[in-house]
Amino acid sequence: MVRKSSFILILLLLSFNMATYGERPAMDDASVMCAKLPMTADGIVRLSKIEVYPQYIEKYAGYATEVGEVSLRTEPGVLAMYAMREKDNPCKVTTLEIYASRDAYESHIASEHFQNYKRGNFTWSNR
Repeated sequence: MVRKSSFILILLLLSFNMATYGERPAMDDASVMCAKLPMTADGIVRLSKIEVYPQYIEKYAGYATEVGEVSLRTEPGVLAMYAMREKDNPCKVTTLEIYASRDAYESHIASEHFQNYKRGNFTWSNR
């Protein structure tokens, strides 16, 4: 059961995410976020917790940021993605993901950029 306060927090985060990206100045076509689909009855909100070995946390943070940016920029069904580190243990990462529908989620996990993230196959030169 989701408590009312948790649901309101999720709605506020979604609203903040959309407002933040809507106000960002576009530097080039690659930085523009695609038009988003509306949330449907089978929309998905995922909260996951992972722990990363300390020697890999900075590299992981770069990969997670990149896949999140690509997903938000190119996938209409990806409505929000946040990754947060715990203050007392930055190797513990909590992610919040919101998808417009089950199909949007399935499409995301099948995408090339997500599969590369899962396999650790990255080609980004600065990571």
